[in-house]
Amino acid sequence: MIRRFLVANDNKGGKEEQFPLDSIPMFGVIDPGGFAETKLLKRGSRNVIIIGGQPHGSVKKFIVYIDASRVKETQTFIDTWLHANDLWKPRAWWIEVTGPGQYMKKDMERVRTEKKLSMDIIACPSEVSENAKADRITSLIRPFEQGEILLLDGMPGLLDFQAEYRSYPNSTTVDILDAIGWLYRLAWTRQKTEDLNRMNRDRLKKTVDGMRS
Repeated sequence: MIRRFLVANDNKGGKEEQFPLDSIPMFGVIDPGGFAETKLLKRGSRNVIIIGGQPHGSVKKFIVYIDASRVKETQTFIDTWLHANDLWKPRAWWIEVTGPGQYMKKDMERVRTEKKLSMDIIACPSEVSENAKADRITSLIRPFEQGEILLLDGMPGLLDFQAEYRSYPNSTTVDILDAIGWLYRLAWTRQKTEDLNRMNRDRLKKTVDGMRS
């Protein structure tokens, strides 16, 4: 069996790290813009698909897939999503359901049932703060600067990401950065997995000890 690896290289002469691809849990985020129940409300609206994962025992995070296409038909977007799912097989998908996303989630759930796919499809949490999107994006600044978030060389959508990232906060669009922000919030941690597990065990022990005393 051929085992594939993702390689983390900071391009600054630092130590190269390798992570077995089959040991990295992948997750996806979808931001479907401009869709109505059966058609696009806004012609050429951009729809974003992001897939990424964080290796166990590491603070590194990999973005392995980005699609920010301007599509005209709902089925085209569904086909793109299925293609991304086949490539990277995320354990779960989060989708923004504000506005048109609620219809897309239903379509995705229908397709999942028809094709007997094994995955969770979850609505992103609702937020009332008008600065929620900006907060998600600014939360990425330090992880990017510290080399925690890495992008797969040559992947689809890399140029679209670079255009947003380099011109932020004056970007024409921030859909990709926002989707990465969701992934960072919902699926990733800034701590190593074993450190997080140890912290949770310590908290549980303190709670139990407090109940016994």
